[in-house]
Amino acid sequence: MYNIIRRDLANSNTPVDISAMWLVPQFVLLGLTEAFNGIGQLEFYYSKLPNCRASLVMVMFTVSMAVASLVASILSNILNSITGQGGDVSWLSSDTNAGHVDYYYWLLSSLNFLNFLYYLICCRVHLSFSSSERRLSHAVDMEG
Repeated sequence: MYNIIRRDLANSNTPVDISAMWLVPQFVLLGLTEAFNGIGQLEFYYSKLPNCRASLVMVMFTVSMAVASLVASILSNILNSITGQGGDVSWLSSDTNAGHVDYYYWLLSSLNFLNFLYYLICCRVHLSFSSSERRLSHAVDMEG
């Protein structure tokens, strides 16, 4: 019975009503990640920079959030114009039944995976620098 109704809805041109409540888990997760990202980023900056650079820490954090918002806006505008060429329906169409938001989320997932790989590279570089600094400070302590 369920498959018959689902098939009939898929074959018809009637819009399917989707509740906005489906977005609540995504926005809750997004809010949590933004909060933890902000806390972690500020703590990292405060631990690595001297106390006299506290204002620089806040500027770096604010600018990084602004750049991220700008990149997201540019990405969605470029994607909307590229996927809507030739009279095709854009991935980010206002008609959720015609658009392909799932493709957009797959693209964002791929970009996040690349960002994670970049993060791992940065961690490895940071660890190698911090271990060489520890060896250097240990050698200076041994001499002094």
